[in-house]
Amino acid sequence: MTKTVTDRMLRIYAQRLSDRDIAILKSLAKCTFMLTGQIQRLHNTDASTQTAALRATAREMKKLKEYGLVKNLDRRIGGVRGGSSSLVWHLSEAGYRLLKLDSREKKTRKRHLEPSLNHLNHAIAVSACYVCIHEICQQNPNISLDQVDTEPGCWRPYSHHGSTVHLKPDLFLAMKCGEYEDRWFIEIDLATESPATILKKCERYYDYYRTNLEQRKHGVFPAIIWIVPDKARKEVLQTTIAKANQKNTKMFLIIMPDDLEKIIVNGFDSKDLC
Repeated sequence: MTKTVTDRMLRIYAQRLSDRDIAILKSLAKCTFMLTGQIQRLHNTDASTQTAALRATAREMKKLKEYGLVKNLDRRIGGVRGGSSSLVWHLSEAGYRLLKLDSREKKTRKRHLEPSLNHLNHAIAVSACYVCIHEICQQNPNISLDQVDTEPGCWRPYSHHGSTVHLKPDLFLAMKCGEYEDRWFIEIDLATESPATILKKCERYYDYYRTNLEQRKHGVFPAIIWIVPDKARKEVLQTTIAKANQKNTKMFLIIMPDDLEKIIVNGFDSKDLC
């Protein structure tokens, strides 16, 4: 049965929670679904070994679950053999309420139904990218992370043929290196959508680019990164996008996960855009 958590109980819990506990809740609010291992990589890096760090994180998640602030899905990523690190966590409605205790924002009820496997795999891949971005910045002290937004915080509303529509990237990223600021829209592709669907998403980026909203506000339009699972998918998207958009500005960079750090740290060559 679902545990009922009153506002009075939430205030008591808020006094008991550590800074790391609160940080975990905030990460779950941003990422929606996260694995225990992802939470550990983001918030528990000071243990003597990774095994110790995972055990400590599992204990923290158990406490937060007992408080009624988080829940885990019945489905595991990687199966039962993955142990506690394969558990998929999300905030409960009480967890969202705790984060908004002292906020004037209207409290909304957040409920998570068991998602489809494709939806869950994509959400976990977005969380993996979110964690990786933080790790890249931690390992490269010359880079500072100014902003990283997930859905729906990274969405961009704009007018199209008289109606308000939204550009919906998976992530938005802004970081500084010295005097320079880099801004990125990131799309996570798991090769589950047809090239035609990808082209429709690309056209939405062109539509938003033509509004000039981002350029007027920030002086530049973010580079767009598609992160794909393998070389074959990379070649398919590069060819498809380049062929379909020969008359448009080249603005899409197709990479594999292992290329992300190199792109963020060193930038990219404009000839690689399609």
